Amino acid sequence: NVNHALLWRGTAASAVDLNLAGWKTSEANALSGGQIVGRGFPTGNSSGQHAILWLNTGASTLDLHPTNWITSVAYSVYGGWQAGR
Repeated sequence: NVNHALLWRGTAASAVDLNLAGWKTSEANALSGGQIVGRGFPTGNSSGQHAILWLNTGASTLDLHPTNWITSVAYSVYGGWQAGR
């Protein structure tokens, strides 16, 4: 019952687990120019999902969740911009 965002290139053996350390679950929704966007649920968060931005094939991440929002999701990325809800 736990989803992990994955990134791979052509073979199952190349799969990279993008799930953030300490997060319950994650999902990747779009990829463009070295940026991947999606969503995840931080451990200890009972209110909702957070939009996530992975950079450089998962080498670093940003939690895009706006302060005081209940939930956020990133669905699209292009040219350094991210979009979602």
